[in-house]
Amino acid sequence: MPRLAACSWSLRTASPDALADALDRCGLRAVQLALVPCVQDAPAWGRAIDRLRERGIAVVSGMLATVGEDYSTLQAIERTGGVRPAEHWERNQALARDVAAVAGDHGVRLVTFHAGFLPHDRAHPERRVLVDRLRAMADIFAARGVQVAFETGQERAETLLDALAEIAHPGIGVNFDPANMILYGMGDPVAAIRALAAHVVQVHVKDAVPTAVPGTWGREVVAGTGAVDWPAFLAAVRALPRQVDLVIEREAGPTREEDIRAAAALVGRHEAGWAARASAYHGGMPTYAYAIVKPDGTDGEVFEVFQKLSDPPLTAHPETGEPVRRIIVAPQVQTSSDAQRFSKSNLERLGFTRFERKGSGYFEKTAGKDGPDAISAD
Repeated sequence: MPRLAACSWSLRTASPDALADALDRCGLRAVQLALVPCVQDAPAWGRAIDRLRERGIAVVSGMLATVGEDYSTLQAIERTGGVRPAEHWERNQALARDVAAVAGDHGVRLVTFHAGFLPHDRAHPERRVLVDRLRAMADIFAARGVQVAFETGQERAETLLDALAEIAHPGIGVNFDPANMILYGMGDPVAAIRALAAHVVQVHVKDAVPTAVPGTWGREVVAGTGAVDWPAFLAAVRALPRQVDLVIEREAGPTREEDIRAAAALVGRHEAGWAARASAYHGGMPTYAYAIVKPDGTDGEVFEVFQKLSDPPLTAHPETGEPVRRIIVAPQVQTSSDAQRFSKSNLERLGFTRFERKGSGYFEKTAGKDGPDAISAD
């Protein structure tokens, strides 16, 4: 089932617990985690994934920030972004190995990064170099059972689509960021996601307005106040050939948490599926935790599934087919802050809808303006 998450770097916290607290204040239970700090700042972030899971936060994916990226100008990031700089290639490979090990060992199956500016012309002298490097990066992660996804924006959809065909690696997908298409001036986000639909494995929720001066950045804004056509864009997300997580990213402004809550409300207004998941988390079908059973019989990645009480336990992972077993996790005790966060007025302010079981076989709407008044449990 799709999840609504936020990017850890958007919240700019100093520890995993501070990150979990910030996500709680945003009303979110999932995160895309920057993984380089887990490698390079082990005292603070070495146990981040485990600690977040202990706090009830799902890590939906990781992010790799490549060495030496300079976002000061468009020209600077064109030179330094992704795997393009030859002087950083060996360090980027080493960093990728370390990040892939963290992701693989903790069952994080997707890591995203910027590929770097891909030349449109296949005959461009750097094109073959970049294609080979990106294939090598995908191999590094695939060896750890991790898929990679290139973030959109630094080239037009047609160029990325052509490059993906040229790389021809089954472990590569696309992390689609609609705002980046606008910030870099690389085309309409709705048309672009439709073109790349077969490759999209995750979507960022971010907004922007285009620049009025060619050769300069556009401007990132709060989701819902920029140039992204959200009804059309989210309709295109619904039409993707697979369900994907939505991850809120906010990289500008002093009110990050408020802006993330606004983005969550935007999604809630347009996407009943994500709002329903938020509701079900607290008052619908129960959540069961499962662990993948490794070949040696020990527990691997832990994941959650919503099931009816009468449903039999799963024996295989619903996506990969790997053997799984149901596990017991400590119950979460609702605190006064939880009660306020999930109050009728707060849920409606954030644009969510809540359904609660009111009888045998049906749920009644107790908060929110969207959706039916009641739904069948069947």
